[in-house]
Amino acid sequence: MRTTGILVLALLVSVFRLSAATTSLFDGKTFAGWEGDIGNVWRIEDGALVAGSLEKRQEKNNFLATTRRYADFELTLHWKLEGAARSANAGVQFRSKRVAGSHELSGYQADIAVRYDGSLYDESRRKRMLAVPAPEVLARAQKPLGEWNVQRIRAEGRRIRIWLNGVETVDYTETEAGIDTSGIIALQIHGGAPSIVSYKGIAIEELNPGVTQNPEFRLRTGDTVALIGGANFERTRFNAFLQTRLLAALEAPSLRVRNLAWEGDTVFEQWRDVNFPGIAQQLVQVGATVVLAQFGQMESLDGVEKLPAFVQAYEKLLSQIEDASRRVVLVSPLPFEHPRLARLPDLTRHNADAQRYADARRDLAARRGLPFIDLFNPLGGRPKDGPALTDN
Repeated sequence: MRTTGILVLALLVSVFRLSAATTSLFDGKTFAGWEGDIGNVWRIEDGALVAGSLEKRQEKNNFLATTRRYADFELTLHWKLEGAARSANAGVQFRSKRVAGSHELSGYQADIAVRYDGSLYDESRRKRMLAVPAPEVLARAQKPLGEWNVQRIRAEGRRIRIWLNGVETVDYTETEAGIDTSGIIALQIHGGAPSIVSYKGIAIEELNPGVTQNPEFRLRTGDTVALIGGANFERTRFNAFLQTRLLAALEAPSLRVRNLAWEGDTVFEQWRDVNFPGIAQQLVQVGATVVLAQFGQMESLDGVEKLPAFVQAYEKLLSQIEDASRRVVLVSPLPFEHPRLARLPDLTRHNADAQRYADARRDLAARRGLPFIDLFNPLGGRPKDGPALTDN
């Protein structure tokens, strides 16, 4: 179940070499970077992009679109919808395109409507809801009509997630072939009703495939990087690839890497022989200034019902190892691979649960303001019955 050492470590190194940046798509004053019925339908009021009226019906669907395309990204924006609850409607298009000879757009839409806030709709293509939040989830996420809302849309590979006011409403993975994975982003006002929709605070972070990192995080000359986790990290002790790549890429001649991982370690227990110090004390002894922590693969075998306990244990561990002089980076678990020997069990059936554990790691990192490296998606994007990776 060990993955290719060179590939994993190259991905780890890449987090320190690439930088992610959040870019504003709207300056609050001009339509720079946007195209559409500017002046006729769309206007700028109080730092927001606005369309519609409460005195007359919107004639037809209308879209204000970006002038460039985006593929994998995380988009954040604020929106407000005014009008009658039964008819006011809008949405945020992404991975979309304009339909030739029509006023319509085709592609994914994060829907905005009293009954469908936080839902994922397929506009002018399959023309149906792809994912709808459960009523109790919508109740927690939704605000009254006429109030500002915060929406977050993350499109990464074939997976799409939507949050409304901090509540995840959609986690959807595209299964149909031939669906575009890039396109324009557009703001909609729906036709047929007197309504006003406003959008502001529109910002995007374009994602490097499978790697999410804190743009402010940098390794420093003199750092001691400690690895903690299970077998996938423990195996790196058999070669000096990680140390060599970090030194070469970062030009940090005094950088040191200390492998404190143990083959049987989980987030719940880091077993050691009698009189052998625990993880926290080991970090002190080696003078660790940076910790790369990877847990979750073995724990995912317990299923998603144990996920809350996993997160709680991780919080406890982080509280023990974080301090003012030490920076912690969370690394996702890896997907299980097909065994090379037929007599060994095939654990790839647990990869759906492992993905949930990886997502929990991402959310935990966000809550604590820690950098996060996703090694699950770039390695797990192949079909489940694809070829197994080997150490050759």
